[in-house]
Amino acid sequence: MGTRGRPPKPVALRLIEGNPGKRAIKDDALKIGGPPTPGKTLRAETRAIWDRLVKFMPAGVWNCCDSELLMAYCNIVALHERATVALNAAPSITVTNRNGEPSLNPLVRIQMETAAKMATLGARLGLDPLARQSIKAPAEPKFNKFVTRDTFSDPEDGDD
Repeated sequence: MGTRGRPPKPVALRLIEGNPGKRAIKDDALKIGGPPTPGKTLRAETRAIWDRLVKFMPAGVWNCCDSELLMAYCNIVALHERATVALNAAPSITVTNRNGEPSLNPLVRIQMETAAKMATLGARLGLDPLARQSIKAPAEPKFNKFVTRDTFSDPEDGDD
């Protein structure tokens, strides 16, 4: 049987709103900190895509645990761009198969599959217009006399 009643408020929200009942607040939430970091396997063209995406997304929307998903997205975008450039240089979108019959250039299939994967991963990362509507950039918390700046730990302190 499931739990009853209203789900509990997140700890961060309770700290921001204050603790008028003075009850102990258990902070057992997963601590994730720091911006996403690119891997060493990114090629120069993929790194340029990474830099562009990270530059224009509001700070705090992505964090370090999103790095692999963001790298996968950048790699797919780079592959899509390479397939598009090669397809634009090809004389036709059809090629002759081994039976001598015309068939669709394999680059078209690569281009279509990477476009579909870009749409899927882009939605997860908040890169399409519909997903961006649901993103709320992290705001500065309002002043609260019960919460001091020291209440929130800085992920770069190393006090984990």
